[in-house]
This record gives sequence, structure tokens and C-alpha cells, in this order.
Amino acid sequence: LAFAVRAALRVRRELADHAIAAARVRSRWNSVPAVDGVRRLRLHAQVAEPVRSTYPPIVLVHGFGIGGRYLVPLAARLGRHAHVYAPD
Repeated sequence: LAFAVRAALRVRRELADHAIAAARVRSRWNSVPAVDGVRRLRLHAQVAEPVRSTYPPIVLVHGFGIGGRYLVPLAARLGRHAHVYAPD
């Protein structure tokens, strides 16, 4: 019984941490450099940005049949350390 209670409390704490982290992920339009380096492209993405980061940005690319919202939990966790973009 004590094990079940500890496990339930751990899951509850992880869910609360996830909810707080996911609240930091924003849906927004971004302007990024095009491949040719001259023009800029406009794309929509779920974005997680830390206060400060020395790491390069991370782009999470989803597969066929799912959208960028599927990657929000991962973006929230990685967003604690680096800028994360999950484009749609």
C-alpha cells in the first residue's frame, strides 16, 4: 500500500511539473531565414524559449498523421535549456 501511495504521489508531481512546463510553450508565427540565405520564410510553430540559453535551437519534426502539439511535452522539457521549435 505504501508503494502505491508513493507511486501515485510521484505521478501526480510529474503531471503537475508537466502542466507547468507545457504552459511555457507558446503557439506563434516565426520568421526564419530561407535556404538561399536571402529571403525569409514565415512558419507556424509551438515554441519553448528559456530565459537564457547557450545551446543551439532545437527543431522537433513530426511525422505524417500528427501535428506539432504532439511534441509539446518534449518541447516543454527541452525548453528549459534551449529554444525549441515544433513546426506545423
